[in-house]
Amino acid sequence: MHESNLVKGIIRHVLELADENNANTVLAVHIRVGALAQVDPDHLREHMQQAARGTLAEAAEFVIEQTDDLQGVTLETVELCTDESACHDD
Repeated sequence: MHESNLVKGIIRHVLELADENNANTVLAVHIRVGALAQVDPDHLREHMQQAARGTLAEAAEFVIEQTDDLQGVTLETVELCTDESACHDD
């Protein structure tokens, strides 16, 4: 799969950010996909969700925006939760 290394790299970076910030949960991951990236946003989202299983990012919302600019795939923001009691909407 073309996206395999891309997905693994993004998830690895997200988990590193979570670790550096002592996060309990990754709430959301925002990604921009350029028009020439040859990556389908829905397909990328599915693979991101699969790769996140069993990690702090398992319940994260993967927000993937397709843009008309020429850039590839960019990790824009990662929303983290560092307070366990506030991490879940129970």
